Amino acid sequence: MAKQQTAAQIVIEMMDESYLRDFLKVEQHLKCIGKSLGVGWRGLSLLSQIAKNDRITLDVLAKQNHITKGAISTQIKTLLQFGLIEVEVSPDDRRQHFIHLTLKGKRVIKELDVHEKKTVAAILEKMSLKEITQLSKYFEHFVAVLDQNVEN
Repeated sequence: MAKQQTAAQIVIEMMDESYLRDFLKVEQHLKCIGKSLGVGWRGLSLLSQIAKNDRITLDVLAKQNHITKGAISTQIKTLLQFGLIEVEVSPDDRRQHFIHLTLKGKRVIKELDVHEKKTVAAILEKMSLKEITQLSKYFEHFVAVLDQNVEN
């Protein structure tokens, strides 16, 4: 007699398989994009956030990325070393630092935009906007459930 699986066992197996098959593959694609642009994926993510808000602070970046100020500071130092950003001290509060893209950082963002457009075009050839929207909603809901129920 075959064992009947509980819903919990099925979900655990699906999550294990999905992580190995899907999430790691997405991560590999993101790393390849970063490598082709000479910056890690996390660095590209930060550059993209900085490009969208040219007077962003370390505090805001830390909150947006759900990491400590120390961790964001370490990542910012790497971007500084690559010459992709510059940091400006606020004239009103010397403890506050604004982060800006350099010309080199802006070039990387333009190259990232080209990659994103190619990727989106390829995705839209295989999936409808409705499917992508639904996938995004499901994933957002999945993450919200994890956030509510899984301890960090």
